[in-house]
Amino acid sequence: MSRLRVTVLLLGAFALGTLTFNLGQWQTRRAEEKQALEIQREAALVAEVLTPTSATLPDVSGFRFRRVRLQGAFIPGAWVALDNRLIAGRPAVSVVQAFRVHPAGFVVAVDRGLLPRNPADPRALPAVPEIDQTVTIEGFFLERFARTAELWGLRVADASQIHRNGREWSNFNASDFELEYREQLGRPSPDAPILANYVVQQTGPSSEGFVRNPPQWSSDVSKHRGYAFQWYSLTVVLVIMVGVLVWRERKVVKAATVSSTA
Repeated sequence: MSRLRVTVLLLGAFALGTLTFNLGQWQTRRAEEKQALEIQREAALVAEVLTPTSATLPDVSGFRFRRVRLQGAFIPGAWVALDNRLIAGRPAVSVVQAFRVHPAGFVVAVDRGLLPRNPADPRALPAVPEIDQTVTIEGFFLERFARTAELWGLRVADASQIHRNGREWSNFNASDFELEYREQLGRPSPDAPILANYVVQQTGPSSEGFVRNPPQWSSDVSKHRGYAFQWYSLTVVLVIMVGVLVWRERKVVKAATVSSTA
């Protein structure tokens, strides 16, 4: 019976120890990934400003967080409002509008900034200011906009359910956005301009009613390292406890053997 107890104890401890150790490894990898991302951001902030001339970049991730300058015009009416944003604790939407780059002619999805909702009618969309002239904007180059209300990147509903009223979206979707600006241009595929495989978050002082806060990026490297330390510590404690329990069990068995032979 004692040998069976030891075997069960060892198997359970091995399974639990493997789990805690792998969790520590996972948090360590996350810390390394975040550290690499932080280094990339710091390098991007001091690099020269990009002026993209193509809608398609083969290595989008290599340009993350680079400063961008675009000249062109916003396509009137070709915008969507991303819900569940806040300005100083107040409900707001983030407005993403199609920006046609001159002279190349391709389109970039640009996050123009935040617009506060009307407290008296919080579900109504705020009026979006339109610019009907050529402008030069600056911002940050991103692979995609941050997403909300998702589980591991999985969409839990189709576009008609996620997009509550056509203009108000929970998350940005490039395919649906392309249909939006093509409809505004009145030019179906393949005549409409190409949508870039990257997006831009506009920066600069607040204007046209938009609130543009400087990007606040937190890598959370120390947090992941702290979690990793906790999981590794649990693994060590588990090994020590199992060692002590096995040693005590062996002492009990040895004492029982001596008593039976006496």
